[in-house]
Amino acid sequence: MYIQQKWGDKMKKHCILWTVVITLIVSWFLFFPWSKQVFEDGGTIVYSSFTYKIYIWNSIGGKNTTEIYYFPFNFKYRSGILDK
Repeated sequence: MYIQQKWGDKMKKHCILWTVVITLIVSWFLFFPWSKQVFEDGGTIVYSSFTYKIYIWNSIGGKNTTEIYYFPFNFKYRSGILDK
């Protein structure tokens, strides 16, 4: 009886550990900025991942702000990105 309980506790800890490891790996793939684009309009930078897209606007004589788009709106194409 004691051996079965000890084996069950060990398996429970093992399952919890693997669940945490897999969750961290999936989170890293979802939130790591895989793409970085720099535009020649004064230094606008775009960081994009599966779950977000961040525009850091820095154009000459124009926009100097930051815009964040979360999933699912991060897949929309910004037409005229260099015109603004």
